[in-house]
Amino acid sequence: MEGRIGRNTLALAVPLLLFASVTRNKTPKGYVQFCGVGVIEHAEVIEQEAKGSPFLNYRYDIAVLDLSSEDDQVDWAWIEARGNPDLTATDVLEYAPRSWRRWVEHGHAVLPEERRRTPRSDGDAAAHPRIGSRSHSPEDDNESPGLLPAPRIPSGRTTLPPQSGLEGLTESELMSRLRNLRVHSKNGRASRHKPLALLWGISRVAAGKPRLASWRQFQAETGGLLAEFGHPDSQVTPEYPFWHLRTSRLWDVHGIPPDEIVKPHAATFDRINPEGGMTEQAGQLLADPFVRSQAVAILRESYLGDVDQRALMDRLGLAGYETASGRMEEVEDQVHDEDGNSGPASRRRTNVSRIVRDARLVAKVKWLHGDECQVCGLQLPIRFTNYSEAAHIRGLGRPHNGPDELENLLVLCPNHHVQFDGLAIYIRRDGTVLSTRDESWVGELRRHPDHVISEAHLRYHRALCGRDDRS
Repeated sequence: MEGRIGRNTLALAVPLLLFASVTRNKTPKGYVQFCGVGVIEHAEVIEQEAKGSPFLNYRYDIAVLDLSSEDDQVDWAWIEARGNPDLTATDVLEYAPRSWRRWVEHGHAVLPEERRRTPRSDGDAAAHPRIGSRSHSPEDDNESPGLLPAPRIPSGRTTLPPQSGLEGLTESELMSRLRNLRVHSKNGRASRHKPLALLWGISRVAAGKPRLASWRQFQAETGGLLAEFGHPDSQVTPEYPFWHLRTSRLWDVHGIPPDEIVKPHAATFDRINPEGGMTEQAGQLLADPFVRSQAVAILRESYLGDVDQRALMDRLGLAGYETASGRMEEVEDQVHDEDGNSGPASRRRTNVSRIVRDARLVAKVKWLHGDECQVCGLQLPIRFTNYSEAAHIRGLGRPHNGPDELENLLVLCPNHHVQFDGLAIYIRRDGTVLSTRDESWVGELRRHPDHVISEAHLRYHRALCGRDDRS
């Protein structure tokens, strides 16, 4: 079947919303339970008989799709969007469940992977997906199932309902959603609009600003980011991430009238100036420096690996996240000497504030390891002595603000020091040193009984690399 039907045709296919009659103690209760979204996997013509007369009928095999990525719910905006003549099939897919989008992209070949695996049983919430965004509780089963779409909101300015399934958002779910953003691709390149907008949202959390900002502020600040760090041939359209980031379920938009919520335009935003930003749950998680470091690393690595990282972090106010050491000095302009006469170049007087390291700790850790790199064992000879470098695991510079203590130090050769600070290598809980580029083996961390290394600092460095492995 999929050999004859292309992606464009599948995108127009009608989703089957499956319901079952609800009974309690074998007594029909008069309402139905939503069971999931189905697609026709196989159809055949069969012959049946009624009152001695044969007639033709059809028999269908229906595959029920997995909705676990949507917390076993269906966003009613998807159903409404399908009836909007102003939207293309691609626009509508923005609202569809992940399994439906994969079926549209790859056809029946993915059904073994995308089929719902949870067996249906009465009382099993996971076996009965839900339509809408309201939460499900045991009380729902005793009264009405609460499974049908909520009534339309009266016209007027309102706030969109919170994104569903975030009440128990965890760190791992946050990272998974960041890694699996729905981004458009053009000429084989993923769009940078959504990742840049999310980094902007994270930067607001890091700076202690309100998580929500007005459209006009978002347009001015994120529009500049898209112009500077987007693909050279991509359009600067901040309205796209402002609205469509809602599909990540990490982003809220407030203040859109209900009659314009299917696909608002920049002109709509200009007129009513809604607010947008990270959801409350995501903002709470990102307030933790460890979580924030890992989130920044995932977005940079997954979508922005080929941009100037230092310039990007500077532009966002996230300076220091691009290295394990952070920013080690602060420079403040004082006086600019410029007399306008020909001659030597003008001079700028500055105050430079540098972090002072404890030289005794550096000398001690190098002595304990005999100047041998803890990753590769190299002892680099120079005239009269050997050379090694002491690297802080959690950098002393902003924004890491790590402590200057023995438990936060490693002895490394120059090459591995550069790679460690540049987040090219990281150390797992078992001491294995791996490359962040391809997860290849680099070495095993050599330890000394008198040099206890803080696992908390190693974990922070892994987070900067986007490689937290606590599980």
